[in-house]
Formats: sequence, structure tokens, C-alpha cells
Amino acid sequence: MERVYIDCEQLQEICAQHGVFSLPVVQVFFMGQKFIEEMRGFSLMG
Repeated sequence: MERVYIDCEQLQEICAQHGVFSLPVVQVFFMGQKFIEEMRGFSLMG
């Protein structure tokens, strides 16, 4: 799995293309398709 950080302050066009309009957001893609999307209040501890 590859991790990529996109700074939405600097790359607003890319964030908009992926439907990111509020932060924080974690999106997970599997085989080129969005598999998971978590927004705002979430825990990485599972």
C-alpha cells in the first residue's frame, strides 16, 4: 500500500477532483477505485 499526502491548501484542483471539500479526509483506493472514505471525526486506532 502506498501512502500519499495532498496539501489541499496548495493543490485545491486535485482535492476538488476527488470530492474533498472539507478536512480532514482519508481516502483509500483499491485497484483504482475509491474503497474507503472517512471524513472529519474519525479514529485511526480502529
